[in-house]
Amino acid sequence: MRELISFFLKYNVLFVFILCETLCFYLLSTYNTYHRASAVASSNAITGSLFKMSNDVADYVGLKGENETLHNENARLRQLLFNQNSDELKRDTLVEPIEVTVDSVHLRSYVFTAAKVINNSTNGLYNNITINKGSKHGFKPDMGLVSANGVVGIIKNVSTNYSSAMSLLNKNLKLTAKIKQYTGSFAWDGMDARYAQLKEVPNHANIQKNDTISTSGYSSIFPENFMIGTIEDFELKEGSNFYDIKIKLATDFYKLRRVDGVENLNRKEQIELEYSTANE
Repeated sequence: MRELISFFLKYNVLFVFILCETLCFYLLSTYNTYHRASAVASSNAITGSLFKMSNDVADYVGLKGENETLHNENARLRQLLFNQNSDELKRDTLVEPIEVTVDSVHLRSYVFTAAKVINNSTNGLYNNITINKGSKHGFKPDMGLVSANGVVGIIKNVSTNYSSAMSLLNKNLKLTAKIKQYTGSFAWDGMDARYAQLKEVPNHANIQKNDTISTSGYSSIFPENFMIGTIEDFELKEGSNFYDIKIKLATDFYKLRRVDGVENLNRKEQIELEYSTANE
């Protein structure tokens, strides 16, 4: 208590000055029209700035929810797009399935379910991706994984709440791709996360730089015509029957944040049929 009294005694002149200044401002703003208007204007400006700051913060915090909503809606739209030639689609997922009924001999149906990337390697030879959805969300091994821009990888292992996928940036991943009506084998050489290779495209194929490379539809994992990338460069070595094609990948793996799991509802039936035919 003695120290507090000593403090006030030591700085009594400063406290008296502050009190007088406060009283002067109060009298000026209360009894002088000009100063009162200036004070009100300043107060409004400060209040407006605080409200704007508060709204900006609220908008920023709300972006996460809006992004989730947009991501789910994009998954629904992809589902609709790749099921235009599907039989009636019935499946319970977090992304509500879109029922599509079209008369067609092509009965393959796909379900797209939104997920978020929580781990992603790009610097190794055998890169993998972990997402925040697992078996309780409908994810299974050998489902495809895509982004808004193109193919990402193939799911290999699933737990209750998480899934691990083999990235396109994995030397063990093999995929059949196509340019126009020609098919080839996709592979990654482990050198650059932006580029991959396409082999076994015949030398009579009419190809050019920037031609689109997409999924062939031969796989039971991905629907046909899903973007993989574009031709960055190509060459035909002397005496070779096939082009060496450099692909610029559509997916930027350095910025990968949101993906969709792709399930082919008829995959089991297709595999069983192909297996039985191969063993006849």
